[in-house]
Amino acid sequence: MHNAEFVLEYANLSAIRQQVEDWIGRYSDKRLSGFVLITSEIITNLLKHSSPKATLCRIEMSVDATGSILRIYDNGGCFENFEAINNTAKTEFSEVQVSGMGLGLSNALVDDFSYLPAIKQPGHTEFNCYQFEMTASQQRTIAVIDDDVSILVLLEAYLEEQYRVLTFESGQLAIDGLAGKRVDLVISDLNMPELDGLQLRAALQGYLGNIPFIFLTGENSERLHRVAIDDVLHKPITKQNLKQSIERVLIRHASLQESIGQQLSPAIVNQLTPRIKYQPSGYQILLASRAAKSGGGDFVFQKDQSLGSLLLLSDVMGHDQQAKFFVHAYQGFLHGMCHGLSECSNPQTLLYALSEGLRSDDLLASSLLTAVSVYCANDGNISIAAAGHPAPKVLVDDQWINSTASGPLLGFSEKPEYEVYQSPKGAPVLCFTDGLIENLSENEQQEFLVLLSASISQPNPSLSRAMDYYDNKAGVPAGDDMTLMVILSQENVSE
Repeated sequence: MHNAEFVLEYANLSAIRQQVEDWIGRYSDKRLSGFVLITSEIITNLLKHSSPKATLCRIEMSVDATGSILRIYDNGGCFENFEAINNTAKTEFSEVQVSGMGLGLSNALVDDFSYLPAIKQPGHTEFNCYQFEMTASQQRTIAVIDDDVSILVLLEAYLEEQYRVLTFESGQLAIDGLAGKRVDLVISDLNMPELDGLQLRAALQGYLGNIPFIFLTGENSERLHRVAIDDVLHKPITKQNLKQSIERVLIRHASLQESIGQQLSPAIVNQLTPRIKYQPSGYQILLASRAAKSGGGDFVFQKDQSLGSLLLLSDVMGHDQQAKFFVHAYQGFLHGMCHGLSECSNPQTLLYALSEGLRSDDLLASSLLTAVSVYCANDGNISIAAAGHPAPKVLVDDQWINSTASGPLLGFSEKPEYEVYQSPKGAPVLCFTDGLIENLSENEQQEFLVLLSASISQPNPSLSRAMDYYDNKAGVPAGDDMTLMVILSQENVSE
């Protein structure tokens, strides 16, 4: 069990986030990075919206074989109407923009999310509690729907040792209960009153996507021959047949998803790979990128200006073809936005534009991303702003220190505030996506930074030694995408 207590004030926001980052750096589960985003959003909104104002917060995190739990306690006023607002946020992401509490984000990143006001917590009468739960990453979630309770009990008994099982006695209960949940497969009775299996599949795919389905039936139905389905099992169901069907469908679904990504034109995929297209005046930028499997959602955007250069490093949540699609969408959005942009020296500009895009554009609003924006002025000054992104580091006296650049996740506030960090003049700046802290242990991260310092101090600065170490420790391909960007002032580059 990890725990820490903080005075709740804006000055401590970076320290709170860093504490959670330090905890998750000790584990290999890449999903835990979601706890960092959730912590940033909840703490930010407690600072802004709690009434009476919260003055203290306590954060606890536990990880074991069954899963992970994050609890955020605060001593402010209770979140009134939480259940009603949270239920709406599960299905209407725009509600998050209204409430400002990040509920849609929280539901999207975890398997279960609950809230206990202080008056309902024995022994914790002074603190409210937000609780976020993730099941173990290797355990898939299966939803089972049947109006026969005895069938539900039987199937749950068959599957509970290997899978996380969610059971529902009707199609409508499944629609309500699965909103905002992570589900890998659905097993549904075909013939149910009010809402049958095919109608249920159509409804669930509206917000769960092309999720695989296995139907259960007690009769030979002609309509199944005219419908594209994953599998059908005839009752009575045996444990062996059920497990074989599940394994077969999940393998086929994963193979299909991968093949779709492989069909993307190599030329297009190459264009979406993070890259530095030009070197800003007075600087040398080194960049290295590693993608999980067939690619991911990291990207770099640049805008050259007469007095300096704007750069953006962003991480779109997700992998493969879906992440690539959103990278393409964001690149187009930023190019269009910057086309008529006059000279700009504020790193927040790109973050404000992206945040508004997520709020106002239906397509962009269906994704999540973090970002760090950097302005490299021709006079050697570097300013940094970040939105839900790991804090960039600067090299001072041979030590990598965290910057204080921070801000809320993009798209969740009408008027977001991003704290700008002014880097010490001439100090190397390191920006990275969260794959670095997800794929390396805390000790490995420290060794990586030592190698990085040595690599960039050579007459011909390079990332090769550090990246060789990263590949050896993280594996190829690693569990998550990682992009690394080092900004060197020319005065620090040896001739």
